[in-house]
Amino acid sequence: MPWFELASTQDKILSIWDYKHKKNLVILFFRSSDCQSSREYLLELNAGYKDFTDSKTEIIAITSDSLENLKKLASELGIMFPMLSDKNGVVINKYTYSDDSGKHPMPSIFITDQFGALYFQEITKDEKELLSIKEVLDWINFIEKQCPECPFNAWIDENDVQLFLISND
Repeated sequence: MPWFELASTQDKILSIWDYKHKKNLVILFFRSSDCQSSREYLLELNAGYKDFTDSKTEIIAITSDSLENLKKLASELGIMFPMLSDKNGVVINKYTYSDDSGKHPMPSIFITDQFGALYFQEITKDEKELLSIKEVLDWINFIEKQCPECPFNAWIDENDVQLFLISND
């Protein structure tokens, strides 16, 4: 995952490497604080935030809005995870695309393990097309079940059905 460092709503500069070897990451790029579908998706993530933190996972939400607008949004919606301002679009351009106006990122989600290995990525036209929160948590649960010392890992669903097998060789 490309390195970045941005100002956050938690009054500090955050880097992707602040979480390396510590937490899995869900990195969300959202359109803007004014976009209703962005706000709805942020609220859904926030509602499941305890489930994410219980699974040693941090959510980082990034947009091109000013830090002041993000702080207002975080306060208004009660967002508990860090939101980062990328006004110049440097990080946005490393990870995803901008919309037709060139001002806002396309809704995108990236899911990594604590070592920075990318397990899932998705870029959509609308936040409504992104993974559901349950699907994001399913990916986190899959990541947590990985065992680097084991020769194989299977993703087993809630009905104990093997969905696929991954070789660690």
